[in-house]
Amino acid sequence: MGIFFSSFIDNDVKLPAISLVVSGGHTNLYYIFEENGKIITDLFDETLDDAVGETYDKNCKNIGIRISRRAIY
Repeated sequence: MGIFFSSFIDNDVKLPAISLVVSGGHTNLYYIFEENGKIITDLFDETLDDAVGETYDKNCKNIGIRISRRAIY
């Protein structure tokens, strides 16, 4: 999570936010929000050895969003 929090150094990050962390083919999506003055990171979904596009497809399928080449509905 240090990589995510490094973005706070020179940027005015507005919360809530979504963070995409990609490392060596592994992809994690985090929901970041503030609660009682603390920053909370909630792992939304993750994949192992998948490209970013595949991660979006899998996450959308998990939450019931249909994707085509032209639209998300």
